[in-house]
Amino acid sequence: MDNLNKIEIAARNKANYLKAKEAFNNKRVDECILFYAADHEVKSKQSEKGRDGIRKFLECFQFLLSSQGPCDLLRLECPA
Repeated sequence: MDNLNKIEIAARNKANYLKAKEAFNNKRVDECILFYAADHEVKSKQSEKGRDGIRKFLECFQFLLSSQGPCDLLRLECPA
């Protein structure tokens, strides 16, 4: 890995976050999850480690945001 200072690391992380956010907002979940580490774990609720767990979390979140009815964004319970 590059020998980056704290400011460079923060700038890189922010740029990656913004790219991931743009992909998510444009419903490109496959692209969005590539910005996460392969073993990243979503901490918003109990979840699986890895990109499959992130995919499920983001797809559920997109469903909740696009649904017409009320949703519980704190628990992020997806329909089966």
